[in-house]
Amino acid sequence: MNLNQSQTGPKRKLSFIVRDAEEPCHRSGVSALQFDPIYGKLFTGGSDTIIRIWSVPQHKDAFSARGGVRSPGKISPVQYQGSLEEHTDWVTDMIICAEGRVLMSSSNDTTVKVWNIERDNRHTFTHCLKTHKDYVSCMAYAPLAQKAVSASFDQNIFVYDIDANFKTVQQIMGCKNSIYSLACTPNLNLVLASGTEKIIRLFDPRTNEKHIKLRSGHTDNVRALLVNDDGTLALSAGSDATIRLWDIGQQRCIATCLAHEEGVWTLQVDSAFSTVYSSGKDRMVVKTSLYDFTKSQLLFKEEAPVKKMLLCEKESPCLWVGTWQSDIKRQQKKRFAHGSPPGYEEGVSAASIKKHLVLNDKRHVLTKNSAGNVELYDVLAAKKVKEYGDRPLEEVFNENFKKVFVPSWFSVDFKSGMLQITLDELDVFASWLSSKDAGFEDNDRETKVNYGGMMLRSLFEKWPHNDMANTDGDGGEETQRATANFLSLPEHTPFIVWWVFFFMKKKLRS
Repeated sequence: MNLNQSQTGPKRKLSFIVRDAEEPCHRSGVSALQFDPIYGKLFTGGSDTIIRIWSVPQHKDAFSARGGVRSPGKISPVQYQGSLEEHTDWVTDMIICAEGRVLMSSSNDTTVKVWNIERDNRHTFTHCLKTHKDYVSCMAYAPLAQKAVSASFDQNIFVYDIDANFKTVQQIMGCKNSIYSLACTPNLNLVLASGTEKIIRLFDPRTNEKHIKLRSGHTDNVRALLVNDDGTLALSAGSDATIRLWDIGQQRCIATCLAHEEGVWTLQVDSAFSTVYSSGKDRMVVKTSLYDFTKSQLLFKEEAPVKKMLLCEKESPCLWVGTWQSDIKRQQKKRFAHGSPPGYEEGVSAASIKKHLVLNDKRHVLTKNSAGNVELYDVLAAKKVKEYGDRPLEEVFNENFKKVFVPSWFSVDFKSGMLQITLDELDVFASWLSSKDAGFEDNDRETKVNYGGMMLRSLFEKWPHNDMANTDGDGGEETQRATANFLSLPEHTPFIVWWVFFFMKKKLRS
């Protein structure tokens, strides 16, 4: 393959994540929560791309994704049950629909995923809805109409018919900027959407026309929306630190809550639409009566900004709270009056990567996680190879310095809290070096190896049509030698193909 040939068209790339075989704890912020009261299961999703399932005992006081469940005086044996792993980017929202049989999730990977959750412990991925062209930020559910709704940064809103195998039945247009918040009435007679416009737009899906614009309200992004069942009242929360109550018939804001000091990101309201629970950047979880917005009660303050809350009113009424630090806590509603904070299990935490340095051998990556520990990863083996404990990252980097020059052939990302390596078609084959400098046994300076080629052979080792491993013609023998030392990767290593890699049909050549 001619490494200097010009490339046209979309840039193609491949990513893989270095992780444990089981990831029972969230590695980063939790931005999506749903509870199934029939089976007593909590579904949680967030920045690490994984939706986790937890079995929840109804009589316990507190729960955390860091380790499990705790009630005063004893530890619950019930913990992590399993994971749903189809998304490739942050999970932004979830809804449970079809009378508890279906979970739908949205993500920054621009898709909406559909899962069959009816059978106990046998959750099945069934559909991938690719209607949006940008981050899918939020979802809503209309149970009386059996319709699901999604909204995106692409300014579009789509409606899906659950009874018609999730067919896209409507596209609602009219928003002028990215949509951050969405709500609908149970019969889908009204859809509300807002975001960076700061205007709340109301649509009637029956006519597919813009219905109302609620103006003269927020001065910053609108991050959360709620509407009552008959579509007469709406609640909104924004990055301007306010919560606003709207009379839809009068098309005006009738009350403003100023209980927060910073942006309000999440709202929950009781079934009577009389009490609202709010939280966000200031970490305060606040309870406010809709009959008097001037009186708010601080229930407790979290250790990190709150991304999502979920109010459950059946069985043992409680409030679930998800934060940027991966914590998921549960506070029973009957304890609200006492002002006591929710407890959580102080067990082993799944630390997330916060910093990294690529060693100059361009094979190893040093990371420092949220617990302060420094760890060494072998990119070619897709695994962690050494732990250094709580030490300065630069100090460990200097200890591992090698006098060798290798061109860069991958990039590093850790927004999921885990180490993600991305190979780009423009530089994946840039890393030519001698076998001796690479540390392989033959120690022959005349024999060249190519790290990118080795990595690709490792990733596609078990694919039935791995052309790189069976190369003939010009450069075929050279390709075999350059990639012969590839390593077998852990079978649980997930990877994402962003387009179709041309290396599978062409030859690698220096």
